[in-house]
Order: sequence, then C-alpha cells, then structure tokens
Amino acid sequence: MTDTFLVSDSESLTYPELDKKKNDLIQRLGKPKPVLLEADRNINTVVRFLSLIEGGHTVLMVPSWDFKDAEFRAQLKQLSQTDFLPWGMASELPEGEAKTFHSLIRKGLENKSGRFLVRTSGSSGKFKLVLHDPELFFRKYKLIGKHFERTFFFSPADSIAGVETILEAYSHRASVAFVSGKISPALVAQTLKSQSVDYFQTTPTFLNLMMLSGVFRTEKPEKLLKIAFGSEPAQASVLSHIKEKWSEVSLLQTYGMSEIGIQKTLFTDDPVYFHLDEKHNPGRIKNGLLEISSLTPLVAYLNFDSQITSDGWFMTHDEVREKGKQLSVPGREGELLNIAGRKFFPSEVEEFLMKVSGILDVIVRAEKDEFAGTILHAEIFIDPEVSETEMRKKLKDFLGASVPPHMHPQKITIGTELPQNGRFKKMRKA
Repeated sequence: MTDTFLVSDSESLTYPELDKKKNDLIQRLGKPKPVLLEADRNINTVVRFLSLIEGGHTVLMVPSWDFKDAEFRAQLKQLSQTDFLPWGMASELPEGEAKTFHSLIRKGLENKSGRFLVRTSGSSGKFKLVLHDPELFFRKYKLIGKHFERTFFFSPADSIAGVETILEAYSHRASVAFVSGKISPALVAQTLKSQSVDYFQTTPTFLNLMMLSGVFRTEKPEKLLKIAFGSEPAQASVLSHIKEKWSEVSLLQTYGMSEIGIQKTLFTDDPVYFHLDEKHNPGRIKNGLLEISSLTPLVAYLNFDSQITSDGWFMTHDEVREKGKQLSVPGREGELLNIAGRKFFPSEVEEFLMKVSGILDVIVRAEKDEFAGTILHAEIFIDPEVSETEMRKKLKDFLGASVPPHMHPQKITIGTELPQNGRFKKMRKA
C-alpha cells in the first residue's frame, strides 16, 4: 500500500492530504446538488470529483472546451432536464442555484446518494447521458481485488475509463501517475519509466503511435508488468511488435462501455481476443450480438430508452467473433457493411491493409456515392519516405493478390500526417 495517490514529475498528492482536502470541500459544498465539473487529468479535478460523490452530489465532468461552450450547456440542460451548477477550474465552489431536476437526479440528491454521469455518443448528433452509482464500482473493485500498485492516467477524466482510473486506484489506496498537458508517446514512455508504473491501460491507436515513434525499441520500463488496451479493435501486427520488443510485458485486452464500465477480462494466448471473467461479468451471445451481466450497470439513461433485457443483461450491440470461450469485436452492429451482398466490418479491411509495408495506419469507412450507392473509402497514412505513386502500385498489387474483391476500397486517399483524436481512437465517421 502506498501513501502517494497522485504523482507527476512536478507535483504529488498523498492520501492524508487528499483526505484533508476532501473533508474540507464536503463541508463547504453543503446540500447535495447537480454539478458540471470542468475536468482534466490533474489533482484539482480528482479531489473535486471525489468530494462531490462522497458528499452526495451528482456530477458530470466535461473538458474545458465543452464547459465553456454555451451551446453545449444549453443542449445539456435540454437533454438532462436539469440545471447543472458550473464549477470551473478558477472557481472556489459551484456557482448558482439549481431549479430544474431530472426525477432520477432529484431522487439521488434527496437520498444524499452520490452519483456520476458520463456521456456517450448517440444518433442525430445528440449524446446519451449515463447515470452511475459509484458504490457499485467500489464493490466491484473489492471483489476483483487489487492488481496494480501504480497506473497511468491515460484516458480523459470525463470518460468511463478515466473515472475508473480514479475510483479503482482510490479504492485500493494505489497510486496514479499523470502528466500535464498533451499526451505523446515519448512523454508517456518517459513517465512509465520515471514514475515506476506497473500497469498501463491505453487504446490500440495509441499503441500504434508508440510503435511508430520507436518507443518499443528502447529499454522496457523496469516496473512495467501489464499493458491493457481496449475501446476499439486491436491490430495483430502492433501487438506482435510489442511482444517481440518488450517480451516480459503481459498484454491484456479489456472490454468496456460507458454504460457498464470496464469489465474484468482474463489473459489469452492471442491478445487480439479477450476472455470475459464469467465469475464477475458473464457474457452471452444473442443473434451474434454480445450481452453482458455487469457488476457495474448504469442506473439509467437520462435521455434514452433502456438497453437492459428483462432478465438483467445489457445489450451492447457489439458483433462478436468466437474462438472457444475467447471473443473479438470487429465492430458495432451499425458498422457492419454490406457491399455486393457480402457483409464485413471496416476493421477487417484495415487489418488486411496494415500488412502492406510503408503503411502506418488506416481508417476505412463507408461513404455514399451518387452513382454506386455505397463505396468503401480507405484513408491511408504512409511513411514519409514512401512516395504516393509507389504506395498506390503496392496497394494495387496487394489488393489483387491478397484481399477479397468485395473488400477492395473504391476510393483511396493517402497522407503522411496521422490523425489526432483527443481520445486516441479511430474516427470512422466522415
């Protein structure tokens, strides 16, 4: 057990310091209220978040650009039916008074039951608001036990993975290393080493960026034991590269969603697949789609219909491929493409194309075409030392010899600058 809760190269927070700050804030916050918290990966955000849920408040964390956006705040009020009190980085306490409450939020506040909300994408440009009970998460961590001493704060604080980073470390009095400002492969690798991180959870896209930056050619951080990854399909070539360079590190694919949290998975021989821990969060497959009985199900959506079956299973709408008890998720139900009568996922085409030497990353998506109806568009990012002419010839030869005709992209764009997503996930929407 460590005395340090949060640590960076320039500052740190111990558990006794956290307890003092938290207890003081709980007293000052007073009566439970709904709070919109301006959030980042920093000590201030974590202390405020924990103070709010322990004080019986309901909190939604959002990054600064949303917090300061009047249009976002108006949309939030409409979708949540709630006046969230803003608590900005520069403010001592939440500002204003809430007059409108969603019935579920009102109930939690009246019972002084701390709650938190996370956003997830929805149709028509409207996000879904997912209400969670933190006590379910603390109960889960107690059941599955402690599996790290120090982790890295990778995911944005407002995401379900970011929230779980905070709550899981806090529940086990473990430690979290963080960096201020923009995350980069070099900065992450430096922090893993300097802060003796033993558990690193990230995304397949970021692992690819780390590979391309040459991070895995350097000496492995001494304490690092496990790299976990999830939230999108992983590329076998990237995972093989990591195992070759840092063979002592175990690779674990996780599975999670904003609605059910991060599920416990078991190590597999092939980390492209994951194995749900049937003891804690069993899964079942109905019509090719995964359903999960989670220890941390959402309380409810504030603005969306329930996705929980009558017998308590959450419908993920993720398509799965099975290999014994091991599963892989090539994509969501709505991402399945049907071209020339053949069905497949964009990730399956990407896996093919990543075998071409000189390709750094690929994003495949379906696009509407005036004449053909639906076409396949491959956005390919190549090594700057490879010319576009050379790559197009390579692609023509490779597609003809190795890729089924129905998976051939009809449109190919080539660039050298990798796309930067703030959450380090592929953006398939055009």
